[in-house]
Amino acid sequence: MEMYMVKSIAELTFGGDFDPEQFRQLVAGLGGERDDVYWDVVMQRGDSVVWIDILPAVPGRMSHFDVVERLLGSEPCYRVMLHGSSNGASEWLIAEVVVAASEKWKLVLLGFDEQPITMAELDKRIARRTEGLLWSRRGR
Repeated sequence: MEMYMVKSIAELTFGGDFDPEQFRQLVAGLGGERDDVYWDVVMQRGDSVVWIDILPAVPGRMSHFDVVERLLGSEPCYRVMLHGSSNGASEWLIAEVVVAASEKWKLVLLGFDEQPITMAELDKRIARRTEGLLWSRRGR
């Protein structure tokens, strides 16, 4: 069995219309699989892996709660942590999940450096095939 290490973590935050089960199904539709032992869902292609946790959004446990609430336009209800592997191009798998989720729910994306990235900006980076998709422009 090949060992993978987590490289970076991106975070999605959703409001009250988010459904964790529908999110699991969405990721399964992209090729992900449930992992009822350690993670909610795992998605792998080649040597790229994304481990996904779905958590309730608790104000005292979110350092950016107020910022995320303002950007979301409603109270955050769920957080989805997207743990990318150090192998391969896991940020592209993460971007695939983010884009698919954004088509279904309003969300806020915090990149690898915990800075917000708009969907318009992410779409531009994807179109340009930019490296560092999930880092803010302020550097990495």
